[in-house]
Order: sequence, then structure tokens, then C-alpha cells
Amino acid sequence: MRKKRYIYIFLLSVCLFVFNSCGLDVVYYLQAPQTAHNIPTASTEYDNRYFEFTTNNSQGNIADDFDFLGTAVYYKIYNNSSTMANNISTLSSLSSSTNESAAATKLIDGFKYKPLGTSNGTKDPLIGAESYNQRVYIRLSNYQENVSGEYKAVIKVRRNSDGAEWEEIGIPLRTGNRYTFDFGRDEDKVLDSLAANKVKNAVPAEDDSSSIGDVTYSSTFSDSDKKLWYVDMYAVAVGQDNSFTPYYSNILHLGSVTIDPNEENN
Repeated sequence: MRKKRYIYIFLLSVCLFVFNSCGLDVVYYLQAPQTAHNIPTASTEYDNRYFEFTTNNSQGNIADDFDFLGTAVYYKIYNNSSTMANNISTLSSLSSSTNESAAATKLIDGFKYKPLGTSNGTKDPLIGAESYNQRVYIRLSNYQENVSGEYKAVIKVRRNSDGAEWEEIGIPLRTGNRYTFDFGRDEDKVLDSLAANKVKNAVPAEDDSSSIGDVTYSSTFSDSDKKLWYVDMYAVAVGQDNSFTPYYSNILHLGSVTIDPNEENN
């Protein structure tokens, strides 16, 4: 009996030594953004061509060696709506899996979605961490000549509470902050504040897939006459450990909008 006890103690000591010396992989869990309040589709009319969602800043103290950074917004431009729909379906399946970050990995590394730019420079993530949840509104393109009105291109945020005021944090731009989403407007119709920073209106081109990298270009347009473009968007919570390794939550699909390069108003 005493011999068995010594063997048990020896094996327990070996196990403790192995776990303490080798360590276990640490997995950090981030909660995904909460709710998409307006989810546009390719057929949505101009008045509802905006994205609106609530962040999830109630991440708590995940670990002493881990920082919650905020909420990133990723987008991709397509010229074929079927290709976009197939990718959305793939991401939806992955977001339902038990691997919480699988969808974000496919979104960023697989389908090469890009972080949304702004007129105030690159913000990564777009919405910084706060102690409270934030409501986010994004409209990519201007509608009508009055770009200061209700349907102007803008990114704005507010506390997710009744009566809170919106704060504009910039105009949405394609990654790199050099091009707008006003594909149907001439270069001379860029706002003065954008023109000063050499921002341009420009229709995506086939070679954008290898330059800016935010276009998935198919050999055929969904609409061969109008040559319409589609922009698909997602939100994801982002954090990093003390070695600056990024971690992502599950993704939240924000929706998709159509941009007609033959029209100034979208």
C-alpha cells in the first residue's frame, strides 16, 4: 500500500512539473459587438443606406496582461453581388462555430477585408475602448448636393443611452485614406477639407485588387449595364496581449450597400 502511495505522489509531482515548466496555452475571450440596428442590403434605397450598431465595451478585466482596444470596422468592395453573397454565407457559418475567432480570421486573412479609413487619419480600431457601450452610425456616400445634410457621408458615435448626443469623428474613406466612396462624383466635387489632403473621388478599378487591396473584382459585373459596386461591412472587437499579439471576437455583420458609379447621389 505504501509503495502505491509513493508511485502516486511521484506521478503527481511529474504532472505538476510538466504543467509549471511548459505552461498551458492561454486563450483570451472577447465579446462581439452587440447589435446591428440598421442592416442595409444591396437593394436598400438611399435613405436607409447606412450602418448602425452598438459596441460591446463590457469586456471586464480579461487578464492583467491583456488590453481591450475597441471595435474595428472592416469592409470589402465587390462588383459581383453573388460573390459577395457567397462570402457572407461562409462568414455566417464560421461565426456560428465554436471557434469564436474563426470568422474574424477568415474575414481579415482569408477574404482580405480592410479596416475603414477616415478623413482624420487611420484609427485602428475605428472605435476606441470606453467604459460604456457606444452607438455607431456610418454612411459611406453622400446623397444630394448638400453634403452637410441628413444624408451626408459621416461616421458618428454617441453613448448608447437615451438623450445622448452624436459626435462626428470623420468622413469614411477607403483604407489608406486617399479615396472616398463617392464613386459617381467628379474629383472637383470633393469637400475642400478632403481636397486639402489630396483625397479623391474615384471608381474602383480592376487593379485595385493588387494596390489598395480592398476590391474583390470578378470578371463579370452583376449589372453589366450600370456596372454597380457593392460594399460589405463587419464590426469586430479587438484586443492584444503583452506581446502585442492581436485577438478578435466573433464578427457582427453590419450589412451591404450598393454604389452606382453613374449617379452622384447614392
